[in-house]
Amino acid sequence: MNTQQNFVRTLLLTLYLVIFLTPGFVFFSSRGGLDFLQVTDFQTFSRQIFPLFGLYAFTLVWFQFIIGTNLPHLVKYFRSIRNFHKKEGIFTLLFALTHPTLLIVGVGFEEYLGYKFLDPSLRIYAYFGTFALFLLILTAGAGFLEKWPPLKNHWRKVHYLNYLVFWLIWVHSWNLGSDVQGSLSYLWYFYGITAAASSIVRLWRAFPKTQTQTAQNSG
Repeated sequence: MNTQQNFVRTLLLTLYLVIFLTPGFVFFSSRGGLDFLQVTDFQTFSRQIFPLFGLYAFTLVWFQFIIGTNLPHLVKYFRSIRNFHKKEGIFTLLFALTHPTLLIVGVGFEEYLGYKFLDPSLRIYAYFGTFALFLLILTAGAGFLEKWPPLKNHWRKVHYLNYLVFWLIWVHSWNLGSDVQGSLSYLWYFYGITAAASSIVRLWRAFPKTQTQTAQNSG
């Protein structure tokens, strides 16, 4: 690996670390540190901490999205990026599942059903999150079972649902996330812009292949 590649590799790792730490830093800073977690019952603790898991669930979804759409470029700098991508996917799903689980504990199952704890005008965004979680479980399952014969030739098609997952969660968190309404809004703009740009590049990269295949079939 030459000097330029080392520089790019270091830059990307630094950027990854800064982005990863930012949601947690903002979350705890806006609450005056760790003192707000010093509660006597788990229900209150769950209600206090569940937003953090939501912030990191979406941050990991963004990482998964960016890595997945840019794998051909990233593999030049990180040979094991594919394995990392799969392992990170496990943590993404765990954080995504923990987020609503803690909320259920925090507000109670009856309040959670139908999202009674939310203003009626905001409940649609909660449904966005639930639907996104369902799709995330589906796409993660397809990725984990990619070598299973019935899915071997089709798992990538299921994986394309991650585009929808990303935007559903973006809208969900933008409208319901209290932390996203503050300084984290800039990071959420960054997530959205970079995801849109990566999607365009990914489609542009696939377009010549589609044209070539069409020409070959015509010939």
